[in-house]
Amino acid sequence: MKIVLFSSHYTGRINDLNVYELITAHPDFEYTFVIVDNRFKYLKNKLKNLIKEIIFFILFKKPYWYSARRRLEKKVSMKVPAHFDEHLKKIYVKDVNGSETEKIIRSLKPDILVQCGAGILKENIFSIPNIGTLNVHHGIAPELRGVSSTFWAMYYGMLDYIGTTVHFIDKTLDTGVVIIQKKTLLPKHFDYIEVIFQTWIQGAPLLSEAIKIIQEEYTITENEVKSFYFSSVSNQKYLALKNNNFLALDNHKSLKYKIKSKKVLVPTTRHQ
Repeated sequence: MKIVLFSSHYTGRINDLNVYELITAHPDFEYTFVIVDNRFKYLKNKLKNLIKEIIFFILFKKPYWYSARRRLEKKVSMKVPAHFDEHLKKIYVKDVNGSETEKIIRSLKPDILVQCGAGILKENIFSIPNIGTLNVHHGIAPELRGVSSTFWAMYYGMLDYIGTTVHFIDKTLDTGVVIIQKKTLLPKHFDYIEVIFQTWIQGAPLLSEAIKIIQEEYTITENEVKSFYFSSVSNQKYLALKNNNFLALDNHKSLKYKIKSKKVLVPTTRHQ
């Protein structure tokens, strides 16, 4: 099995846990890292957020949401050996969906491409693998789509939609066929970082589980669901939720939604 791991400097350590669990569970696969070389963008963004964090603390005596992400990265780093990927082949590219990137990935003849934070993939990239391109989405998809789904589920009291979904990537964001999905059970007392950390810990083994499943015979079921799309978290929203002890501040019934088709892969043979 040939696996291409499509990553980026921009994501830092966040996606490493998924990759580490995958290569540990399937050491016999042939892995290649294709990495979008955007170190300058990553360092620039990191510096910008650190400056904002200092300004918020000095001027407003309030934390900036980026400090929460740094805490999350630190917790994830403790779960992943520092040089776990040093033996893997690495190829650097300049553009996520560029023609040169497409040429390189096609030359690798992957069975599966795994989206590990490279960015939004276009069809010329995600259609290359023989089996398909997988994404680990931290939220129950396609009901909750977009970024920071865990945060918005907490903000709007949609706690049943906190979890992890491994799905095939298609033309629309977070609407591809669901391979495996698991909801996160919340402790009695929780905060945002602890909840999102639990979804990452829970989601990491699901990727390797998904690859086992799609090697079997399966059918696909389909039904319609309400689908909510969310964008990035603002510091104002983060502080509002934090100051409310991470309890819901609004009702999702006021949100706009679209009806989406939810396609779920169902193995026809018993999966061990």
